[in-house]
Amino acid sequence: DDQHIMYFGTADYVLQYDGVSWRSVETKVGNFVTALASVNSTVYVGLNGDFGMLMPDEHGKLQYNSLAETIPEELNTFSAIKRILALGDTIVFQAEEKIFFFADDTITSVSPETTFHIAFVCQNKLYARERERGLVQFNGTDFEFIDGSDVFSDFGVFSILPYGNSK
Repeated sequence: DDQHIMYFGTADYVLQYDGVSWRSVETKVGNFVTALASVNSTVYVGLNGDFGMLMPDEHGKLQYNSLAETIPEELNTFSAIKRILALGDTIVFQAEEKIFFFADDTITSVSPETTFHIAFVCQNKLYARERERGLVQFNGTDFEFIDGSDVFSDFGVFSILPYGNSK
């Protein structure tokens, strides 16, 4: 992070290492940490069946705060958070079953037609590979199929990089 602290996801904990000593932040017991991201001095955490962020308590000690617990139960059905991305001022938590958007203390989600394999942000646009379909791009409310990308319907995409300055 910007304070030169390293974070490690483990079973039940996020570990912090400052180059000298280790500290642990308990997450949810029994939920493995599957993704971490540091965005604007906040560490976001993805787990099996949960996601949230690390926030200091009244004594300045970091604590795990679940964001998934704040959404309705019918939307709170997903396996593991695979990736955490920054899309402008929005934090994106990607699971296979849903992509969650956290902005302005509000969480929204979008479900795929099949399942999401992996999501990417490239040139401040959100893309995802959807299994058995191909590549899709987020339009602000939903994902739209990218014409000709069905070549990726059965093949994994593991990285997307910009081509030139505007493509």
